[in-house]
Amino acid sequence: MVLVDTKTHQITDSFHAYVRPTENATLTKFCTGLTGIEQAVVDEAQTIDVVLGELDEWLRARDLVEGGGATHDFSQFAFATDGWDLEHFLDVELRRKDLYKPGAYLDRWVDLSKTFAAKRAARDVKNGRKQPRSSRRANLPTMMRHHKLQFEGRLHCGADDARNMARVALALIECDGEPLRVNDALAGVDFADRSDEALDEAAAAVEAPS
Repeated sequence: MVLVDTKTHQITDSFHAYVRPTENATLTKFCTGLTGIEQAVVDEAQTIDVVLGELDEWLRARDLVEGGGATHDFSQFAFATDGWDLEHFLDVELRRKDLYKPGAYLDRWVDLSKTFAAKRAARDVKNGRKQPRSSRRANLPTMMRHHKLQFEGRLHCGADDARNMARVALALIECDGEPLRVNDALAGVDFADRSDEALDEAAAAVEAPS
């Protein structure tokens, strides 16, 4: 993930760690070919619970999280994803393994795909577009093409995906001047109770890889 200052529109920091799988510990050829991750790299990595602890320490060292992590001030930062990672991957994995989640900041996020669809729909109305858009969810390459951005690095490399997702997030802010807002959460989690302060008024936003 990368840390983005939404006032200056600059990437200011990054967090990167590999996770060692504990069940299917041997990477498939498909996985290695897709991501570029080698077996030796994950063999030497920490397990997911340790990495999440390192993430929490990283956020606290930057004064983005305070206290015990049960509550979170969303005027400070929020994760931004393409909508899949925190709900369908991380939360499911932690619940399945009965592992501790360090903070509520992992329960709510900015779904960039939803933001992209909403902003594009608003522009279509403004421009009088009559042809309906495809209902298919926009992925990272689609959003980049729409904003005339070239992907930098290797697709499906977490670090490169995060940086390119940050570029999309900034493009979404710049396209109409409207801020990004927390717009999705785990089932049963209310994200509407956050501060009305928008993320372009906040200190930073964190991008998570797809």
